[in-house]
Amino acid sequence: MVVNFKENTEQLLVERLLKGFDPSRLVEWARHMLAEGAYTDSLIKLVTMEKSNKEEIEKYFLRSIEELDLNIPADLESQLQEYANDIARQVLNGDITVDYAFLQMLKVAKVSNKDFRFLGFAEIEEDLDNLFYGKKVKREGLNLDTQKAYILQEFKLFSTMEMLDIPLAFRQQEYCMICGNLTTPVPKKKYSITRPFIYHVLSCEHCRSERLKSASQHFVKKKIIDSFVVKGTTN
Repeated sequence: MVVNFKENTEQLLVERLLKGFDPSRLVEWARHMLAEGAYTDSLIKLVTMEKSNKEEIEKYFLRSIEELDLNIPADLESQLQEYANDIARQVLNGDITVDYAFLQMLKVAKVSNKDFRFLGFAEIEEDLDNLFYGKKVKREGLNLDTQKAYILQEFKLFSTMEMLDIPLAFRQQEYCMICGNLTTPVPKKKYSITRPFIYHVLSCEHCRSERLKSASQHFVKKKIIDSFVVKGTTN
């Protein structure tokens, strides 16, 4: 069996940050690397560290990655983005299952501290829990029967946005059901005869309507992609 150690390493870089991660997996990784012919001073040290504390094991794990020159970004944000893109590519190519890819993206979303790029996957999981208990969800087209197809479509949209390098602010736009424009919502003051007498709601920046569809909806994501492509061709 051919093992892609770069992908395995990226996965461990993400999962080591999750609560309950077993650091002995990093020691096992080092053993596999040595068995495949890789060699660095830090790898040699790492394979002997099964009883060491987590911090020491991680230190030599990160040193090993640097010494092996696996072309993995040093900063966490770039690591997460590269790993997420690899997962999306694999599931869209049919190399891994939707269930496995979804699980990995949930890990990325958790480690990323709610980075908007990956937040959609965590929100889908929450909606699926609600559906399981008979509650309504706001995502159009998502139900227990269509969940795998819906998740796969989420991967397609995510991959397209990443490939086009659409800025986060552009991805966070909502769609106004009244004027038909994409919009960055703005607050609108409203009044009530009961407390609170004055409050604010989000509205369209173009027509001030409150009838907005969020960027979590697939049809809104498609409009965001189309709009970005059009802007790119006209600039």
